[in-house]
Amino acid sequence: MVSPKAEMVGIAVTTAALGVAVVLLGLTVTDAGRVLLFVCGALAIALSAIPLAVARTRFGPATRLPAALRDTNRGAPALYTLVLQGGGRARAAVFRGGYALVPVDDAPVDAREVVSVEPTG
Repeated sequence: MVSPKAEMVGIAVTTAALGVAVVLLGLTVTDAGRVLLFVCGALAIALSAIPLAVARTRFGPATRLPAALRDTNRGAPALYTLVLQGGGRARAAVFRGGYALVPVDDAPVDAREVVSVEPTG
């Protein structure tokens, strides 16, 4: 299984490659078709930065669980209770690959401080 961060990077690379291919295709066409293909290719290349930004911000080091806890969830994202070093608790969606994202309304949590993960329910 691939982590969500790797999936997002893969989407970005694929989109950028498609954009480059469309720009190269534009070199073979003349007149208005060339402009259209250049614009579409450049747009695809520019849009490929969005998944990279998501991968970097949402799936960065602060959201990655310690190595011993990364196999907690191997399937679809599920809700778990994170037990922190200071004894605090937080609920978070745990993704495969060991990424834990707390709800937007909750206080931010550094996943590197998690000592155990318990199923919510």
